Amino acid sequence: MERNSDDFVFDQQFLYQAAAFRSAWRRADAGALLPEASSINFRRSCVYGLATIKVMAQFALHRCGLVRVPLFAPRDAAAGT
Repeated sequence: MERNSDDFVFDQQFLYQAAAFRSAWRRADAGALLPEASSINFRRSCVYGLATIKVMAQFALHRCGLVRVPLFAPRDAAAGT
């Protein structure tokens, strides 16, 4: 969780991490963690959309083994231990 963004893209990172770790977390759990993130303007929504696509691409590349993304690696693997 500490490696995740403090911005709106957090929920997408959280969801893809759940998939990477094969977790049973639900989208509602991510919303409960950031209650202040309830509204967004047009510019920020565009940034959010692009960040969402970036996270999706990172996850796909990580899952295929083409790129190692620390966001989707267990903490001990990310630290190199």
